Amino acid sequence: MKKIVFLFLFLFNISFVQGQEVETAADSASVVTNSFWDNWYGQVGADMILLFPTHHSVKNVFPNGKSLGLSIAVGKWFSPEFGGKVKVNWNNVIIKEMHNVWYHPYGVEGGSHHNGGFLTFSGDMQLNLHNLFDVYKPERKWNLIFTPRAGAWLNVREGKGGPILGVGLSNTYRLNDKWKLFADANYSFVSSLNGVDSGTDSGGNSFGEIVVGVEMELSKKNSFHHLSADSLHCDKAVVLNSFWDNWFAQAGLGMSLQNAWGTNFTNVFPNGSTYGINLGIGKWFTPEFGVRGGVNWQNSIIVNHHAVYLAAMDDPECKLDKRGFYALYADLFINLHNIISGYSVERKWNAILFPRMGLATNFSSSYPECPIIGLGTEQTFAVSDKIKLYADVTYQVTTSGFHDKKFQTPRNGISCNGWFDINVGVQYDLGNNTWKRAR
Repeated sequence: MKKIVFLFLFLFNISFVQGQEVETAADSASVVTNSFWDNWYGQVGADMILLFPTHHSVKNVFPNGKSLGLSIAVGKWFSPEFGGKVKVNWNNVIIKEMHNVWYHPYGVEGGSHHNGGFLTFSGDMQLNLHNLFDVYKPERKWNLIFTPRAGAWLNVREGKGGPILGVGLSNTYRLNDKWKLFADANYSFVSSLNGVDSGTDSGGNSFGEIVVGVEMELSKKNSFHHLSADSLHCDKAVVLNSFWDNWFAQAGLGMSLQNAWGTNFTNVFPNGSTYGINLGIGKWFTPEFGVRGGVNWQNSIIVNHHAVYLAAMDDPECKLDKRGFYALYADLFINLHNIISGYSVERKWNAILFPRMGLATNFSSSYPECPIIGLGTEQTFAVSDKIKLYADVTYQVTTSGFHDKKFQTPRNGISCNGWFDINVGVQYDLGNNTWKRAR
């Protein structure tokens, strides 16, 4: 009888230990995703912008190109490494800067201040370099963040503006569980706006931005949890993979439909239609959020010789023999299925929404690279564990330099011209492309 009891206890102990091993993470550094409503924060800061217009000496930026203002932002961390932030700045209004003559109206001391100043709207991707190259520590005081940026610049009185692109660094210092100090430094590029931001009619202008202020956590849960046997997680939580997991590559064929200012869209065939190739590479940081970078080369292999919208202004015969145009872009991927319904490894269809930022160059134009911003949607269908089919549609806007300034607003200002970008192709998943449930 004793032998039977000891055998029963031994078998029970083995099954119990095995059950514990299923629930306990082998890697103590594993982190679990939070709810969509966690990890939000707000920022308020004082802002200084230093304008560097084309053909002007940098040494004269003080005081000719200096402006002060207020910055307000809201952001969220999707994972310890990856997040996003939207921000608005209002400069040259509250604090009088009477000597910044490089702003609109150009050459008039204090003119920008008396005319309502200017606004910048921006969206930042955020890569936490400490968490990317080291183990996540919620108690860490300092965090260094890399911030690619896309947005728009608006002159308040004139109501004119254009897209901007930038890149920068951000530093945060943790005071307690709710409050941080932050300092941002960013350098941005904007096409010239015919007097709105410089006194010249061509070329790309740029500006530096410095912001210091305070950050407040807006969510009840503002840190990520390490996976453990006794931790509690929501039903949608998954264990985050390594940085080198969940990468994918895409290759496809595309079509652009130019929607230039003042043209009738019914004339896009053949005046504004082009065909080309599209290549991309991306990564999912969580089942809900990821990024993609790519290049779109149009009117190169297959040339539409009737695409007069893309021809140079001084080319009446429309000889499009300069290899078309290309666009380099970065997209913030938002998987709507996984946000709403939760992650499922068996799901075939996935609907994705993405804002876009990038640079475009038309080889028939005499102007350099033009910034682009856009919004698109993508559908993917899983053929196998590694291969998906994809189709996406994006509408993006750029400055009129892209079309050689052929399409201007009636008031002789710069216009924001746009085009539709349509692509279909094949996606190949690189490495491990699935997540494990937290429990």
